[in-house]
Amino acid sequence: MIHLDGITWSVQKMGGIWTYFGTLIDRLEAEGLAYVHLTHERDKGRPGEYRAPRPLERFRTAPVPDGARVFMSSYYRRPARAVPSVVTVHDFVYEAMLSGFKTRVHAWQKHAAIRAAADIICVSEATKADLLKYVGKPAGRIHVIHNGVSDRFTQVRPASEHDGYVIYVGHRHRYKNFGLLLEALAHLPALDLVVVGDEPWTDDERARTAASVRGKLTIEQGIEVGRLNVLMNGAVALAYPSLYEGFGIPVIEAMRAGCPAVAVDCAAVREAGGAGLLVAETGGGAAFAAQIARAMGPERAEIVARGIEHAAGFGWDRTHARTADVLRRHL
Repeated sequence: MIHLDGITWSVQKMGGIWTYFGTLIDRLEAEGLAYVHLTHERDKGRPGEYRAPRPLERFRTAPVPDGARVFMSSYYRRPARAVPSVVTVHDFVYEAMLSGFKTRVHAWQKHAAIRAAADIICVSEATKADLLKYVGKPAGRIHVIHNGVSDRFTQVRPASEHDGYVIYVGHRHRYKNFGLLLEALAHLPALDLVVVGDEPWTDDERARTAASVRGKLTIEQGIEVGRLNVLMNGAVALAYPSLYEGFGIPVIEAMRAGCPAVAVDCAAVREAGGAGLLVAETGGGAAFAAQIARAMGPERAEIVARGIEHAAGFGWDRTHARTADVLRRHL
């Protein structure tokens, strides 16, 4: 039996890691392969065993039942007893872009989990390169298995149509480079901006952002996949100016929805977006704006078609089938 540690639900409310493990757990449970240990109050309704969290639970080793043959944590925990472990490494953003006490604690826990693992799954070749840079060569086997994307993202409008807005998905702080998008929109006064994500807004940030956008600012929070698909179908482009990522799931989601994706020169995002991605090779709002403008120009149908073709190679079924193969090696 595979023992899955559902600690991620105690750590985050949404995001790529949350999506990755939520869909993986559902698949393995459906196949009767997994036993899930849950520690958050809101998880009591999920299949699996709920245990009240101990103080500092996320930093402690995870209890593993005697019947488990392999352990996998959803957020870099190690098993409390000697059993093979598999760890999925999503990125090295703390090491590459952040600093301070929180960064040191995160790196200590993650690096320890990687060094103790029998198998390490990296979500991109870029993440594998960062693992070797920041951790060194581990004892366990390294596998590169790309993230997937929900098949609920799909094109429902002709490629030539859009509703005159740029969409931005995710957090807005630090390395996410949200300010670059605002600089770009100053060069595109006819365009509106739709921002999707559950990160809170202060009144001051909302006012400053609205003042930076010549068009209309719309903030969407707590939305479902179906609504996000509709928004991506209506967008001129997805703006993804992040300076660092481990993969870049929203880029593939946008491409599946027939929405061009615009990014800066980030290795993992280039890997995820492939030939379908529009990249601002140089910094500055003008260069980013030029790529958004391409998505409105005569190339639009070709850009959309390339994106759809590329995104067809990414799906959670493929991701989780390969992940299950790694786990089954220990059963």
